[in-house]
Amino acid sequence: MKHYNYLDRLNAIWSACVNRYKEGRHSVDDILEHGELQFIASIGLKPIDIFDYVEDYAVEMEPGYATFAAICSVRRQYFLEVQQGIPSEAIVKPESLPAKTDALDGVVWLSRIIPKAIGKLKGELDPDIMY
Repeated sequence: MKHYNYLDRLNAIWSACVNRYKEGRHSVDDILEHGELQFIASIGLKPIDIFDYVEDYAVEMEPGYATFAAICSVRRQYFLEVQQGIPSEAIVKPESLPAKTDALDGVVWLSRIIPKAIGKLKGELDPDIMY
């Protein structure tokens, strides 16, 4: 399934979840409705992928929907084209990441963000890792 209107559906889910969060639904297990769960799974997303961005937006007013949608679009494309719609069973654990103080070519965090970005792309980040 190609989901040509997936961004419209993702925007509707994002907006609904932001409203739910503001109404007091502050749990990853409580933020999405059944049909929404099916849809996000079909594009390679997990509930935590929605919740983390909704929570940040509801509390800090950033990142906004456009950033969220761009990140989700890259994940969706990789999921459908490379993973052929099959979720990875691998999990990137927090303890497997380089320290926040580690540097690569003099850039602090770079050695940590690279495996996080790859894990995000593949849908393999542990729920305790925020991308």
